[in-house]
Amino acid sequence: MTYRELFVRLKTALADRDNGEREISWLIEAFAGRSLIDIDPEDEVERPACYEAAIKRLEARQPFQYVVGSQSFYGGVFIVNSSVLVPRFETELLVDLAVKWGKGRALKALDLCTGSGCIAISLAKNLNGSFRGIDISKDALVVAEKNNLLNVTDVDFTYSDLFSCLAKEETFDLITANPPYLTEKEMTKIPPEVTYEPAIALDGGLNGLFTIERILKEIADRLNENGLFLMEIGENQGASVLSLAERYQLNSGDIVKDFNGKERIFRYQKTKP
Repeated sequence: MTYRELFVRLKTALADRDNGEREISWLIEAFAGRSLIDIDPEDEVERPACYEAAIKRLEARQPFQYVVGSQSFYGGVFIVNSSVLVPRFETELLVDLAVKWGKGRALKALDLCTGSGCIAISLAKNLNGSFRGIDISKDALVVAEKNNLLNVTDVDFTYSDLFSCLAKEETFDLITANPPYLTEKEMTKIPPEVTYEPAIALDGGLNGLFTIERILKEIADRLNENGLFLMEIGENQGASVLSLAERYQLNSGDIVKDFNGKERIFRYQKTKP
């Protein structure tokens, strides 16, 4: 089979997908290991069986990023599989806020619920200081370590249920988090592709706030003076998260909307009482 014939095969098989032609290009580039413009359409396809397997996985509604094994995020490329969430474009806002705030500082930073490590690694690539990512999933940490090597960063990835592995007195200048925040009802309505992603990274309990509240309860004690905390939340959780924040004396917290005008980030900076 030539690459010209492969393109026709893929176009037919993936005709019902919204981004079919773009995905075909990405698929060929991922499996061929080179840009499409460097591939002669009349060349014989290497590893044709990989493409047939990919078609079956996509027909089964597996995430495209799992099929190709990677996802772009904040200018980098990250390995992804069913042990971690696929990094979303919306999460780049959290990284951008952190980078703009942290430029020119020597930071001690912590990323909670780190998953693939995309947030922690992106911060390490764009800021100065020491960086740690923690997660309760050992399988996710294996992926994070691979991404650490791939992106040539020096993030300390550690197994922990939130802050439990840290010394009681340990504090940070910057803390980020993308915790599970889908409600019990939302978990029953997620698209088929999302069902392949780890439920532990999605399911926030009955009201979506179980892990969020656990973090807010301890965050003030974990931040240095003038330290910044940024946490991704669900698009309808702003009022609930602000109410929880007030309960734990995080009165200066606010909500940042994303590029689509949806509530996306809870932001809190610790100041003197």
